[in-house]
Amino acid sequence: MRKALVKRQNNISKLERDILIIIFRIKRRNVKLGHVRNWLDLFGK
Repeated sequence: MRKALVKRQNNISKLERDILIIIFRIKRRNVKLGHVRNWLDLFGK
């Protein structure tokens, strides 16, 4: 019983870590896009 619970917890933690990494990457990508837009706005004006 205990081993099964530990395995399940490990799987959940791996999933959560993957999700957090994906969210972090998306946020970083959005920040980079924001910088690019700011530069384009500066050059546009």
